[in-house]
Amino acid sequence: MEEIAIEFIEVSRGKLKDFNLEINPGEKVLVLGRSEGLSLEICQVVMNLLNLDWGKIRVYGRNHRTNEARTKLLLGYVGREINFYPELRSGQIARLYSRYYPNWEEKRWKNLINRLKINEDEPVRKWKNEERERLQLALALSRQAEVMIFAGTAGLAWQYRDLFSARQTLLLQGNGGEKWLKDADRVIFFGENGKWMTGSRKEIGERIRRVELKSSVPEEKIKEFMLDYEVKPEGIEGLTGDFDNFSKFMEENYPGVNWKAKIVDLADLSRRFAGGKKDG
Repeated sequence: MEEIAIEFIEVSRGKLKDFNLEINPGEKVLVLGRSEGLSLEICQVVMNLLNLDWGKIRVYGRNHRTNEARTKLLLGYVGREINFYPELRSGQIARLYSRYYPNWEEKRWKNLINRLKINEDEPVRKWKNEERERLQLALALSRQAEVMIFAGTAGLAWQYRDLFSARQTLLLQGNGGEKWLKDADRVIFFGENGKWMTGSRKEIGERIRRVELKSSVPEEKIKEFMLDYEVKPEGIEGLTGDFDNFSKFMEENYPGVNWKAKIVDLADLSRRFAGGKKDG
């Protein structure tokens, strides 16, 4: 195997431009951002569920589009938008699924049925969403997927974190993500306007500030400093990942403006961007 598990090379989609990142085997990477925005999309594009505007993604050295069959053998996906054949039961789905994966372990599947409380009696159409998510997890773990991607389901990954091996790479996004802040090797934070930053929890926490400006500072003047912002009648509120330069800019150009900033609680951000719901 090559050294890099997932490599983003000048990836662009919508507001996201020239995104470059390397994720190493065994890393646990937490993605934060708005739940229906870039943080979710970055997980989906790896699975080729969404198209890129530009750039490449490599999974263990191979292009994820031109080598899709090979990369899908390495990837395990647990998301909220995957549908199964509605009239099939879990055992039937497993039999169909196992034919395409030479590393399928039937014994492990049997064990996971009990551990994850997989519904064996009713067809999928009668299942709740959380039951479908657990089935996706069981299918991926039964073939020991090298990379596990949790799109909107980070809380489920936390609940069953003891099932992952040290060599498995985890890309985690969505509800319950705040639980991974302590254990994640890296955090990627996506702002609504396409800006992003990556680093350890400490590094991200030291850089992001919530800024409030109680004045009509032109939006164009400050947006280059902002990861995420909202224009309100009384001023502008948002998040900056470049606080030192933002502070210097404000002091030099708008010394009379009443503004303040405070350190951001990343756990609170994770909950808010995932819709406020806690999983697992």
